[in-house]
Amino acid sequence: MKMLRAAACAAMTMLLAAAITSCGNKEEAKVAKAAENAVEKVAIDVKAKAEAGAKAAEALVKEGEAREGAIDAYMYSYPLVTMELTRRVMTNVPAPEGTRAPMGQFVEARNFRMNADGSVDLYI
Repeated sequence: MKMLRAAACAAMTMLLAAAITSCGNKEEAKVAKAAENAVEKVAIDVKAKAEAGAKAAEALVKEGEAREGAIDAYMYSYPLVTMELTRRVMTNVPAPEGTRAPMGQFVEARNFRMNADGSVDLYI
């Protein structure tokens, strides 16, 4: 808004200066038209810059919404994917052996063993 006011003030100043310098001259109409054209050009430039700024702001909003959606999707799906990969690794054997068994069969794990990194291993 300030940019629009400044542009309008500059255009009006040019128009008034042209009108004052051409007082009493026959070319007053030409100077007035030139000043009006200058005002129109400034107004068009200001409008274009305002529209470009609005488009940039809209793009930033869309980018932020996309980022939030991606974060939500990751937080929801990561545990599901991790569980599925664990299931595939733990059941990808033809017969029960150690801590792994095919789907629908049980493994007898008598104890839990704590590793140095804090993870738990099953052993028989």
